[in-house]
Amino acid sequence: MIGGGYVNGVQGAEYSFIGGGSNNKIEGVVGIENVFGAFIGGGYLNAVQPSAMTAPTISGGGNNTVYASFTTIPGGQQAVATNYAQLAYSSGQFQNPGDSQYSLYVLRYTTTNSESQYLFLDGAISEVVLPGNRSCSFTARVVGRDSAGQTCAFNVRGGASSVGGVVTVAVPTATNEKLMDTWGSCSATLTSTGLADGKLRVQVTGPTSDSVRWTATLETVEVANP
Repeated sequence: MIGGGYVNGVQGAEYSFIGGGSNNKIEGVVGIENVFGAFIGGGYLNAVQPSAMTAPTISGGGNNTVYASFTTIPGGQQAVATNYAQLAYSSGQFQNPGDSQYSLYVLRYTTTNSESQYLFLDGAISEVVLPGNRSCSFTARVVGRDSAGQTCAFNVRGGASSVGGVVTVAVPTATNEKLMDTWGSCSATLTSTGLADGKLRVQVTGPTSDSVRWTATLETVEVANP
């Protein structure tokens, strides 16, 4: 559905809406309605790509693009959201969209033992991928809790750089801050796989023989060179 505006288009999408503005597009696969519940409020030259299959949102602004499900761009211009449920914001670009922006992620997982585990954007498999040739400063806030109310909490700050898809992460000891740990044995940090997969991971270690629900926010300030 299109509420108004000029040269807006919706194709290959169900239950999707463009409120107005100009040259905004929700683009599913031609002949297949594979985008569901997409929303563009207005602005201009904003785009929902076919890979953003479920409930992506661009509130407005200009030249913003989403590529993944449940992503959000609140406005601004030339922001790019490529990861599951990413919130991205930019006030402009150096040369390419997304090369100067802020992003926010929420991750979660449940651990049942003291083996180190990663947190995921969808709680199961989706991870944060830092695009190639991009660097970021990050702040992660991590909290874990069991059914009895035992709790651990951390703030982790550092930097990361992706070169050819291989991510290098630096977390100075002084910036990995344990705020609370009623077990006395938990930890949290940021890491990568060391492979060319671009993954920036929140890694936690819980107590032995206890089910702990973990949630983290990850904020990044990103810059890229072509």
